Amino acid sequence: MSRAASTLMDWDGFLGRLVHPTQIAIIEGLRWIDQPLSAAELTEVFEETLGLAAISYHVRRLRDLGVLELIKKREVRGATERFYFFAGAKKTAVAKRAWR
Repeated sequence: MSRAASTLMDWDGFLGRLVHPTQIAIIEGLRWIDQPLSAAELTEVFEETLGLAAISYHVRRLRDLGVLELIKKREVRGATERFYFFAGAKKTAVAKRAWR
């Protein structure tokens, strides 16, 4: 085997270590729903199989990486609910209503 062949990168393994499965689930959930969602709403999307704390953490990480952006805030029972969507995403008809 040549030296180049022995040093090929295992991209699947590498990317799997960079992106957490919960982050992938959040991205897929937002793509499927196609509107801004809060961490609490994402918990409902996943039928509460993923906890609110875990979803909130990974949403913040995706925001910090520039994948998601904060779209709006809403005060709920003394707390602030934050709604996120894909950074730079074009607003679809459904999303335009939700972003108001």
